[in-house]
Amino acid sequence: MIKSPIFVDIVLPTCIAVGFVGFFLVLILSRLLYDYVRNNYGNLIESTQSQTMWVDQDMAGAFIGDVWALTRRRGFLVIESAFWRGLFWVNAVVGGATIVAVTVICAAFLFF
Repeated sequence: MIKSPIFVDIVLPTCIAVGFVGFFLVLILSRLLYDYVRNNYGNLIESTQSQTMWVDQDMAGAFIGDVWALTRRRGFLVIESAFWRGLFWVNAVVGGATIVAVTVICAAFLFF
């Protein structure tokens, strides 16, 4: 692992905190966004095609994938409310920061 005191004292704890907080923020925001879009813009969400009959949208975090797909194809831009469109952007930024933080943690333990 990296022996730098700056990395060990600052970067690593920051990445761990961003990873935990970001995960729960993405989970909460994705659930809020999924419920809003499902209730008000039901035609925007394509049902996740599960491989088993035991998985539905509320199980196994499938709603996170649906919100991610909606964000990726920019389908949320048809939503009239600027607040909810902004939450999609916030969700994407928080998700990206979480991915970067977890990648740095994994890289630090794997390669250094």
